[in-house]
Amino acid sequence: MTDLYEKQDGEMRCFEAQIFNREVRDLLEAGELNDTGFDDTWADSRYISVWARSMTEAASFFARDFPTHAGFRIVSIGERGPEM
Repeated sequence: MTDLYEKQDGEMRCFEAQIFNREVRDLLEAGELNDTGFDDTWADSRYISVWARSMTEAASFFARDFPTHAGFRIVSIGERGPEM
């Protein structure tokens, strides 16, 4: 898991998304050279966390930092529990 943002003061909650890169995955599955500029490991899902005030704000952070036009796909987003 990767934390993109540190917790800020106020009503911040931790959200986690499962993300992978479709273009990288498709190229590797086809046995072609990954020329996307993203590491081959992006073919596999990874979990990334952000601190945000709401699910909507978290989704907007993920969409900004992992845009679909670059091949990224957000599989799921959920709130992490209080163990953080």
